[in-house]
Amino acid sequence: MPPRSTVYTLPESVRDALDRRIIAAGFGRYADHAGWLAGQGHVIGPAALQRYGRRLRDSVERDRAGAREAAATMTARIHRSNEMARAIDEATGDDPLALPERAVDMCLVRICEAASEEDIDARTLQAAGRLLNDCLRAAEFIRSEREEERKRALRASMGGADAGGRRRGLSPEVAAVIRQVIEGPPEDCDGPMRNEQPRADGRDESA
Repeated sequence: MPPRSTVYTLPESVRDALDRRIIAAGFGRYADHAGWLAGQGHVIGPAALQRYGRRLRDSVERDRAGAREAAATMTARIHRSNEMARAIDEATGDDPLALPERAVDMCLVRICEAASEEDIDARTLQAAGRLLNDCLRAAEFIRSEREEERKRALRASMGGADAGGRRRGLSPEVAAVIRQVIEGPPEDCDGPMRNEQPRADGRDESA
């Protein structure tokens, strides 16, 4: 391991100013930097400053590479978010409940993306779990709203059928048939028909 540079013994404010000068000079002109340090009361030769400058350049390049990678990741996420937003806009149309459904889907996708990060911590995972739970509850609320909307539409249809039947002079029996068609078949269709007629010979079929 190479010995620690004497530059690190400089006061922090002086070293920060030196870093800025070295970077601004394109990691060159070390004799000028040595003269500037001498004017500040610190004697460090150009060769030592050049060695320090190489380490500083490597550090700056790593930081820039990390920044470029982070920017590329952020750009990709923004692109995916824009694609999802366009898909949501195309899929929702005039359906008032479609937007929250698509928002839940988008939220789940973002949670999966966050969970795939290598440096994610436990607190972030816990927050993602709470968010997932909220998303699932939102989805259940949306489903219940859809079911309630369907029931309201059925009740409105049945009311219209009854009113129309009365205007046309339909009998209550015919109106009941129309109501049954709108409501659909009963949930329990396994049992015998309530209005089952006895056999003409009077015998019980179950005998």
